[in-house]
Amino acid sequence: MIFEIGSKVTFDNYKIEIFESEMNFDSNDAIRIYQQLVLTFINQVGIVKEYNENLTTVSFNEEWDLPIPTKFLVLFPDLN
Repeated sequence: MIFEIGSKVTFDNYKIEIFESEMNFDSNDAIRIYQQLVLTFINQVGIVKEYNENLTTVSFNEEWDLPIPTKFLVLFPDLN
């Protein structure tokens, strides 16, 4: 999926277990903190700030910009 800058996205809830298993391969504290941050925003809508085929930077609440593997994101439906 290709996202445009400014698109609304959210974490694909069907891929939470895959994300957790991919992040658990390393006992590095920084990776665990990153995983916890991403999971904190799992049910929130974010805005795409930067798009790359593999990694997309998503802004949540205009306070947190998190790089998230693109394969775990889905476009949030525009209800208008």
